[in-house]
Amino acid sequence: MEVDSFLDKIAFVVPVYNPPMEFFRLCLESLKNQTSGNYEVILVDDGSSNGAEDLCREYADANDRFHVIRKENGGVASARNAGMQAARDCKWISFIDNDDRIREDTVEYLTTYLKDKNSDVIYFGSVRVENGNESVHVPLSYQESDSLYEEEKREILLDLVAEGYRKVNLHEGFLAVWSKVFRLDFLRENGICFDEKLTIADDVTFVMESILKEKRGVAFVKEPLYIRQVDSTSDSHRYHPEIVENDGYFLDHLRRILAGRSDEEIVWAMRKRYVICLIGLIRYDICHKDNPKPFSEKVRDLRELAVRNPYRKGLEKCELKYFSKKNRLKILLLRLKMYRTFMILEEAKNKARR
Repeated sequence: MEVDSFLDKIAFVVPVYNPPMEFFRLCLESLKNQTSGNYEVILVDDGSSNGAEDLCREYADANDRFHVIRKENGGVASARNAGMQAARDCKWISFIDNDDRIREDTVEYLTTYLKDKNSDVIYFGSVRVENGNESVHVPLSYQESDSLYEEEKREILLDLVAEGYRKVNLHEGFLAVWSKVFRLDFLRENGICFDEKLTIADDVTFVMESILKEKRGVAFVKEPLYIRQVDSTSDSHRYHPEIVENDGYFLDHLRRILAGRSDEEIVWAMRKRYVICLIGLIRYDICHKDNPKPFSEKVRDLRELAVRNPYRKGLEKCELKYFSKKNRLKILLLRLKMYRTFMILEEAKNKARR
């Protein structure tokens, strides 16, 4: 099925920086082989040096729907922003990670679905692929609406802030940009872009701003159109020694977004967010298997981080019922200041994974 009107055209932005080549080629093939041609692909080569830049050019030379932007390395937020700026004559925009792919009928399905839609943001489902195993994740049953009521918007916002507040078990991709389509003129009219100070979680603040500023509603599509390849060598799993500084920027941005929304539930959601951030800092920095520091220094770093606000405030006042059992144990150990025990358990997990 071919849809001719550019008014329904979708731009797919793919930030590219030294991706695993096997998965990157699968990504490009899934875009090339779409059953509808009403789309464009913007490959933003963010300074790759592993051959990905040549593969981008190969696909662009062979297919006029593919376009390449070559830029110096500036991070994924910078690459996504460059792709947004380059999109032309498109009504919709979506973002794909370079080691993931989409179903080959995604454009056909979405252009048919979106033809009569006036929503600003559209969620859709995904398939997670890890070690040969697949699991389907679909958007939760928020009420689809042509114009979100304030309470509905607040419900989604709370879950975005706390990674699950009213709905504790959120579907994978709820906070990510890759499980969504956005109306391009809505983003531009509202100045919504990715925070280039952030090396991690830039899409979380982007999605939050989109939900807060939408005026024409949010749609939820159950169809799993996105295929997420979980790869242990990907950027989301690597050692991030810069993550503590990044988290400071993230929380500052989050507070700016929520300025004027300081009711009790937002306060509780933020307390959970502080703890989520703390656990993330521990995972990707202090307790990461590639952290070269000796055990005693890691214990010291953990102690210093756990007593620093706003993490200390989150630990002291968060409600454990909003966390998984695994994270409840971590929180209890940190509350009891059992930092050495915490580190021993994390080091044992790292050894078991090797």
